[in-house]
Amino acid sequence: MDASITTYPLPKTMLYSIAGTMDTLLGSLEPPKTAFFGGYFKKEGQNSAIQGQLIDPHGQATIEGALHADTLEFVKKYENGPSVEAQIEYHFQKSTHGLWEGTFTFKQGDKNVRGNTTCQISFVQLPNIEESSPNQ
Repeated sequence: MDASITTYPLPKTMLYSIAGTMDTLLGSLEPPKTAFFGGYFKKEGQNSAIQGQLIDPHGQATIEGALHADTLEFVKKYENGPSVEAQIEYHFQKSTHGLWEGTFTFKQGDKNVRGNTTCQISFVQLPNIEESSPNQ
């Protein structure tokens, strides 16, 4: 191996950033508008389960779900009295050009609401904190 290249082992917990767009359904008489969201999630080793946080115009939310090679699914729950008080289910499929395209669904009263969403996911490569700590 080339001595000038520093490599780090993959951490047990892997961190991902996520950013994208979604339809915002403000009312049944208005057409959907585009809103933006961003956040992060973490994944433990080879396990597919994820946990993280997102923020969008409706507020801050937690997410829990699963990431596989070409699918991402999670449930989003808003915190602190959001304008959307529902569990929102997201389903993404990885496209051939690297974006993740999908839908979200939730119940609003007696209605089932569905919207479109697109995002990009990036693995955040961080050095192993324990190995690079200056206190060692």
